[in-house]
Order: sequence, then C-alpha cells, then structure tokens
Amino acid sequence: MFSKLGTKENFIRFVRNNLFYSGVSYGFRLFVNLIIFALLARYFNVANFGKISFFMVIINLVAVCIDLGYRLLIVRELSVERTLLNIEYLVPKIILKVYMGIFSGILLIVYAYFNNFWGESVILIFSLLISAFFLNLCNTIFAIFQSFNKYVLESFSLFIMVVLLSIALVLSRRPGGIDIFIYGYAISMFITFISAYYLLILKVVRLNLKTINFPSVIFLKNEIKTILPFASIIILEAVNNSFDTFFVEKYCSNNSLGEYSALLRLASGLTIFSIIASSASMPILSRITSDGAIKSKTKLFVLYGGIVLSGILIFALYYQFNEQIITLLLGENYLFLLEWDSLIFILVFTSYLRVLPGMFLVTYNREKIRSFLTAVVLIYGIITFYIAIPGFESDIAVATIVQVKIVSTIILLVYFFYLVIMDNIKNNKVKS
Repeated sequence: MFSKLGTKENFIRFVRNNLFYSGVSYGFRLFVNLIIFALLARYFNVANFGKISFFMVIINLVAVCIDLGYRLLIVRELSVERTLLNIEYLVPKIILKVYMGIFSGILLIVYAYFNNFWGESVILIFSLLISAFFLNLCNTIFAIFQSFNKYVLESFSLFIMVVLLSIALVLSRRPGGIDIFIYGYAISMFITFISAYYLLILKVVRLNLKTINFPSVIFLKNEIKTILPFASIIILEAVNNSFDTFFVEKYCSNNSLGEYSALLRLASGLTIFSIIASSASMPILSRITSDGAIKSKTKLFVLYGGIVLSGILIFALYYQFNEQIITLLLGENYLFLLEWDSLIFILVFTSYLRVLPGMFLVTYNREKIRSFLTAVVLIYGIITFYIAIPGFESDIAVATIVQVKIVSTIILLVYFFYLVIMDNIKNNKVKS
C-alpha cells in the first residue's frame, strides 16, 4: 500500500516539477521569443523591425559562442552525477566564458566597424555584447536547474526576465525606441542573472566564493580539450542558424530584412517548444545512451515521436487561425506571410525532426561527427546564399533557407538511423 502511495506521490511530483513548470517555462520563452517581437513589429515599421531583429540575432549568436557548449555538457554531466556541482566545477567554465566573451567582443567591434556600426553608437554595440554575456550566464544556470529538475526555479527566473523586457518594450515606444529597447534588454539580462544566481545558491547548492582556487594553465588546457567537441558543435550550429540573416542584411533592402525577420520570428515562435523539448528530454536521452549504447529503442522512438507530433499539432493550430494570429500579433502589414504558409510548415517540421537526432549524437558520443555534418551544411548554405541572394529580395531568401533546412534535415536523419540500425546489429551479434 505504502509503495503504491509512494509511486503515486512520485508521479504527481514528476508531473508538477517536470511537466507543469517546464510548460510554464515554455510559456515564458514563447513570450520572450514571439510576443515581445510581435509587439515590436507593431511599434516599428518593417525596416526598423528588421534592424532590431538583426541586433537580436547578433546577441543570440554571441551568447551561444560564449557558451562554448557548456549548456549541453552541464546537463549531460549533472543529470547523471549531481554531486559534481560545486565552485571548483563552475570556475574553469566561467573563466573560459570570459575569455570567449572578450574574443567575441573584438570580432563584433571589428565587424560593426566595417559596417559603420549600422548607423548606431559604439555604446549600443557594447550593450549587445553585455546582453549576450549575461544571457549566456542565465542559460548556464537554467541548465543546472534542469539537471536538478528544478524547473520551478527556471520558471521564476524567466518570469523576472519577462517583466523586465515588458518594461523595456513599453519604454521603447518613445523616440529613439531601438536604442531604448537594446539598453533595456542588457539591463534585463543582468538582473535576471543576479536573480537566477541567488535562486541557485539558496535552493540548489551553496557556493562558497571564499574557497575559490583559480585553476592552473594545465587544468584549463584539459578543460578546453574536454569542451572543444561541444564548442565546435554549438558555435557551428549558431553560425549555421544565423548566417542567412547576415546575407539578407548585406544584400537585400531594409524592408526585405524586416519581412525575412518577421517570417523567422513566426517560425521561431512555432518551434519554441522544440527548445523546451530538447532541454526537458536531454536528461532522459542521456540515461538511455549513458554507456555508449541504446538501452531502450522503444523509449527513444516514443520520445522522438512525441516531439515530432507536438510540432505538427502546434503548426496545425496555427494554420487553423493563421490570419487571425498574424493580424493580432504583427498587424495587417504582415499578412503577406500567409503566402509563405507551406514554406513555414517545412521550416517548422524540419526543425522538430532535427531536435532528437541532434541531441542523440551528443549523448551517443558522436560530437565530432555532428560537428562535421554541421560544417558541411554550413558550407553548403553559405555557397547557396552567396549564389542566390545578391540582387534579389525576401522571397528568394525564404525559398533558399527552406532548401538549406531540407538538406540539413536529410543529412542528419540518414546518419541518425544509420547509428540506430548499427546498434541493433551489434546487439543481435552479442545475443547470438
């Protein structure tokens, strides 16, 4: 009786802590990634909306580069062995993040200089770097929360972020709105990081800063060797997911940049659940493949099927009310997006198809192969955009990115199923 009661209580606790609060986190991320930018689309004209979206692409790209793949590594390690978490575990990671932040900042300033800082001040460009750095630190703490199944702490931190960004959004309606929002974004990320850090030391683990021992050069070299496969994956994928916007900004008109950004934001909103699903599924996938073998193919494909089905259902709901959703969120100026519904579906569907195979290559110790596949797709995408985009506008850009995503998905799926089949053959040989 008591065992049954305990099982029931554990199930209720799992639903509340994992499913409910991860759903709350999804809602807040949806607000940050879709609602905030939908309102910005209403506040600014199409050209200015494209500019502010371009700045956000820069922030997210730099934040991912600073991460060096630690978000994946932290979830992978701490979900299996939580006792690893202490100040000595975190310090080397923070040091390397700072170094990477400095390097990324230099590259950003140089690139901005050759583009005349996009007509903005140098201070605003520095605020992009500050935003990226603290956004990355927030995501690092969120990874720890997820590893410890503390989704409620992640939800509360994201709530603070939403409130602060909402204030920045309201203030951006004044003259100089682009600058106000970017500065407000930087302040929001900083305050969210401070809040998340205090939740970490109060609810997860006590970190005694007085006992910090800075690692030796040899230790940092070993840390770099450990993180390098993850860093190559993350940075390559970050560039792979944003290079297209740089091409559109460089070769197309400001209005085309705004139209293209609106489509990407809409697709991002429809695929935001894939980010939540990847975060929530990473610990489960790590356990399924913890020893370099697939322990349960049934669990693997049930998990995969659930992620893909959720993507189809989300798009189906959007398709049913697409005109109303676009009018409500973006305004009538963006109803041209209805003409791209079929292309939006391909973007959304292929995104959900790539979620689990991409994580699988990490947990299955195939990080180098994943990096190689991403590099191949990136090179293909850059060449395709370089050939297709100059002299054309947003319609060609949209068709080109859809083509690139289809090729990327096919390559990843072929290798994923190859690994599953080979694992099955290996198990059959062992049994025989």
